[in-house]
Amino acid sequence: MRFFGPALRHLSLAGLLMSCGSLAMAQKDVSLHYRFILEGAPSASSGTVWLFHYSWYGLERFELARILDGEAWIALDERKLAREVRPDPKVESYLLMVDFGGSWHRSRNIKPAKLFDDFPAALDALGRTRRDSRGRTTLTLPAYAERQVTLRYPDGRPLASRQIPVAIYVYDYNHCAAHFGIDLGTYRTDKRGVLRLRAGKYPLYLDIPYWTGAKRRYCLNSGLKLLKPASSLIIQRTWDVPEEEFEVTVFSSGGEPLPGADIAESDCANTCGRLIRSVGKTGPDGRSAVLLHPAAVESLDMTLPSGQRRTLSPQELAELILTGRLRISW
Repeated sequence: MRFFGPALRHLSLAGLLMSCGSLAMAQKDVSLHYRFILEGAPSASSGTVWLFHYSWYGLERFELARILDGEAWIALDERKLAREVRPDPKVESYLLMVDFGGSWHRSRNIKPAKLFDDFPAALDALGRTRRDSRGRTTLTLPAYAERQVTLRYPDGRPLASRQIPVAIYVYDYNHCAAHFGIDLGTYRTDKRGVLRLRAGKYPLYLDIPYWTGAKRRYCLNSGLKLLKPASSLIIQRTWDVPEEEFEVTVFSSGGEPLPGADIAESDCANTCGRLIRSVGKTGPDGRSAVLLHPAAVESLDMTLPSGQRRTLSPQELAELILTGRLRISW
């Protein structure tokens, strides 16, 4: 009689190891069925589920699913991620955005290594959930609530009647610190500096410049991040730096006035490069009145109609700011 026990045990062990290897190499994926409801708006029925991802080089988004009659089937696996989403190899973060019934809902950030593990929980955290016996999740998204931001100067004066574009804050960790997000519209502050809007409980970005620094040294910042999703905030900043009028007169080395010279001011700015703005042009007598930011100016450049360019030396710029006028021999 032949005995197959050891051989069978060997084959079973080999099969088990092969199965474990297959499981280890199995593709990670999510396959979810959701029914979306917008609180207070039972007629809402259509929208989109987006996957956003960003790296040092920019922000991208990918349409994961269409919401039709409130229903969406959301599917994502590693192959689809690589072939269709195509995130940067050094992707820093993912997040989910649901555009439903005319309102946006932003998830928390998801670490790349945890995308498939944290995906369902990040989506569920957008509202209230209920799962039925068929495996479908009903997600009730909250209605927009009123949020207000009061903007003031350091001395308490309100920033009144200022038009400010507002967006959902998503990402600004790129080489220019430029913000990318979802536009919510432009709003005007009232006479008390209060900006009111209806939005979700997510970080906001106010596209308004402000200045940081002290005394005679200020730098421009490009926008304001409100990372705390509070219903009411008070923000104090230096929204403007004073302008003063100066006089520049430009002559040739032979003493002739040089008309038509464009004068540009470069201010300190915490952005890509400096803030450059045209501030004047010399007239027939070689003179020009210029409005400068003396607390922020870093350089003054002049360009003749011929294309020749000259930058004031630090000593010349200091003389201009100190005395209010400067005669320049080109």
